Amino acid sequence: RHFQVLRMNAAFVRQRIIQATVQGIMIGTIFWQEENPGVRIPMFFLLVALVSMGQMYIVNVALERREVFYKHRTANFYPTIVYVLAELLADLPQQVLEAVIVGCFSYFFSGFQSHVFYNFLFLLILTSMAFSNTFKAVTAHMASPAASQGAAIGFAALSFCFSGFLVTKEQIPNFFIWIYWLLPFSWVMRALAQNEFRTSGPNGDYEKLVGPPTSEVRLGDALMKAAGIDMAEGWIAGAYIYLIGLITFSLTMYTLGLHYRRLNEKKPVVKEEKEARFETWSSPMAERRARMPSLDTVNAAKKIAAAIDHSAAESVAEARATAAFQLLQNLSVHPPAVTIALSGLEYTVTVGKNEKRKLLTDVNAVFEPGMLIALMGSSGAGKTTLMDVIAGRKTGGEIAGRILINGHNQDLKTFARVSGYVEQTDNHMESMTVREALRFSALHRLPKSMPFHEKEQVMEAVADVVELTPILGKTILNLSAEQRKRLTLGVEMAANPSVLFLDEPTSGLDTYTAHSVCSTLKQLALAGRTVVATIHQPSSDIFHMFDNLTILAHGSILYQGEARASLAYFAEKGLPCPEDVNPADHIFMRILNDQDAETVEQRQAAAVRVENLLKDYKSSSRYQEVEVQARVKGVQMQGQALGGSASVATQMSVLCKRAFSNMLRNKLLLRAKLGQSIFMALLVGLIFRDLKLTQQSIQDRTGAMFFVSVNVTFSATFGVLSAFGNERTVFERERSVGMYTTLAYFCSKILVELPMNIIFPFIQGTIAYWLIGFQPFVGKWLVWCINFVLLNNVGTAFGITIACTFKSLEVTLAVAPLFILPLMLFSGFFVSSTGIPVYFDWIKHISPMKYSFAAFMINEYSDLELHCGDDEWVAQANCPRVMVNGAPAMADGKPVFEKCFCPVTDGEQVLDMMGFTNDEWDMKMWDNTGMLVVLYFGFLTLSFILLHRLVSSREAERAKLLKS
Repeated sequence: RHFQVLRMNAAFVRQRIIQATVQGIMIGTIFWQEENPGVRIPMFFLLVALVSMGQMYIVNVALERREVFYKHRTANFYPTIVYVLAELLADLPQQVLEAVIVGCFSYFFSGFQSHVFYNFLFLLILTSMAFSNTFKAVTAHMASPAASQGAAIGFAALSFCFSGFLVTKEQIPNFFIWIYWLLPFSWVMRALAQNEFRTSGPNGDYEKLVGPPTSEVRLGDALMKAAGIDMAEGWIAGAYIYLIGLITFSLTMYTLGLHYRRLNEKKPVVKEEKEARFETWSSPMAERRARMPSLDTVNAAKKIAAAIDHSAAESVAEARATAAFQLLQNLSVHPPAVTIALSGLEYTVTVGKNEKRKLLTDVNAVFEPGMLIALMGSSGAGKTTLMDVIAGRKTGGEIAGRILINGHNQDLKTFARVSGYVEQTDNHMESMTVREALRFSALHRLPKSMPFHEKEQVMEAVADVVELTPILGKTILNLSAEQRKRLTLGVEMAANPSVLFLDEPTSGLDTYTAHSVCSTLKQLALAGRTVVATIHQPSSDIFHMFDNLTILAHGSILYQGEARASLAYFAEKGLPCPEDVNPADHIFMRILNDQDAETVEQRQAAAVRVENLLKDYKSSSRYQEVEVQARVKGVQMQGQALGGSASVATQMSVLCKRAFSNMLRNKLLLRAKLGQSIFMALLVGLIFRDLKLTQQSIQDRTGAMFFVSVNVTFSATFGVLSAFGNERTVFERERSVGMYTTLAYFCSKILVELPMNIIFPFIQGTIAYWLIGFQPFVGKWLVWCINFVLLNNVGTAFGITIACTFKSLEVTLAVAPLFILPLMLFSGFFVSSTGIPVYFDWIKHISPMKYSFAAFMINEYSDLELHCGDDEWVAQANCPRVMVNGAPAMADGKPVFEKCFCPVTDGEQVLDMMGFTNDEWDMKMWDNTGMLVVLYFGFLTLSFILLHRLVSSREAERAKLLKS
């Protein structure tokens, strides 16, 4: 099954292969036949980071699979271990292929030793599997997507920090050294370094001896020692054992989590009954007990009282609903009456590469106001397809024929203002209350010419009509499935539409609730609306509520007309409905199908009967009447005449209020963000704590600032991908019905989240700054915090840009590393400005990590005085000579000098060594800060353009379909 899913999702697999190819070529060309062996270890770090972060997409994939697994496992479809191993085997070929592509390009382009390539490749494959299965294990133990993403990002960030590259093993505090040994990055880095530097190297370079004559060492060993990598043999085998062990452990935790945990599932608490306490009754008490009514009598009385209360409640509800409909009829602004006519409507889609399939064929129909219209037919008959085509919800395929609104060609923008669509799925922001959801729809979709108090009355009236008044203060998260269904109906009714489409409005509802919903729809139709609903097997009472019945078979209309007249129509065709049979059951079981058909011949005869009925209807007088009605001209609706939706100011106000309430009510997310900020600040602060002013502190300071730049960017970018991707579903639904403009939504989202994106980074930056021990000046701390907060917001804006680029969240998460890692690569830490190939040179100009790293460096190293520790002084020619027995000492015929020189005495020298004096880096600190501001607004602008493009492209596709 997993292989079938992968094969059906071939587009995603192709995208992953293209991504791996681009990443491999990028690293390979940057380090093309690199002669400087010192850049090998940075390249290993980038490569492992690329492979590990590339598996981040598996978090959302595993979360989607988890819900299906829960259902199957509860029904004992298969053992958990079988599911886990099958998933592992199905994902393995793709992981191996991606590792081979990335590995081949990067390895051979860079000029590594070909005879140890197999070790390099196997280590990459195992690294990919280790991170992938660790991320899966995380999803098995985390309830929400946000928590899973946060834990996965935290694991990756810890791995980067304790890789032994940004912070060498010797620099890691003793109380954190266990993390270094626990996480996979350091094991892989040691193994890759030894795999390369234990060889002789190109032209035997690694065997050359370097260092003072008295302590010469191999160049390969010197490079490993300089990077803090253990030179003892056996680390390659140790890495294999560790990675296989980590994969096994992760799979075990994944299996246990899936098997024993049912996240987001609440079960009732079963309380044990206490043993009955027997007492000795005195005679007077026994007499009183005997005079008490029996339990059966009490229960009977309770039932009678409940029935009376229920009857009274029904009467009150009916009275409130009647009053609500009267209020809707007396509004100052009335929706226009709308007649929908279809003439020769056909809809064709492309299946596979070239196969064309007609889903609708020559559909002629009329849907008039004041009628409740049922669309019935077997599964696949085209009911929902027909409704989607009329409502303008299709974005692909080809539409032929005409859709006429009051006898005029349909205009989608105008039609969206006067129509509502109730989907089967209930997409709402779960933190909102019922009242807020209804008010939100009313304020945005009712004409702006309508007074505010009338919009409030509409909201209250709709709540009465759909029986939501008692639960107006309840949050959507705590609603039952039936209440959600009524809320979805209420949200559309709050727009007071002329036309209301409903896709299976009674699915998932009990008989009473289904009858109540259909009664509401009937009253709505009687108020002059055009109500069209697809429905499966309605009860007899519900069937007789419908005024008009449209039956479809094989994408064509088999009958359209009065629902009651349908029985006489089919009786004339020799298919009478027995008196004691539900007409809907008769249509499904005797007309569209034959429940008694057992042989192939009988089933074929039933299919022929359906074809004959389709032909009979097209030759009937009713079909001709529909064609005549379709040509009748009515009042043409003009967008201006409808009054338009709410003003931009109103949209912004309501959207900001909703977003702010959503943020405050999502306390788990707020706590998670605060906890993550404090945790990462403490982690960085404790690793680099109490920096001295020695030569060793230069590497520590630089590593700390680069790690902060990378970690903040990664956390902000990945943190927003899933959240924005999930929220976009609600946005697209609301935007499709014209609730608000893209600009109003986008600006309100950014404005509401801005305080949180300032406060949390400020807390994180403050804790990290003082723990690390940067210069203890308030001015420099404020500059650090300003750039820290800006970097976090740029990362957030960049994440929104990526999320708005792709329609699928799965694809977004998969390609995100392809966008982020090049920005880290060209930040100035790994590759100097002059070493970047010309065709990649533009990337450094859009890298927020480059500008934040530069701002941090200039802020810290300017006006910083450094000195040397006792073992950091070096000798040079202007130092005093070393004297031995009163004579100058000599070594290999050369004089020996005392160690009296301190290489670096101020921060400006460090900036010079890091290349900040080059033209590319010759920018004042505030210039770099300004560039972060430019990138922030630049990414936000690009995000808005991309988001607007997604919405506009769909609207354009729908309009194009209509014109065709």
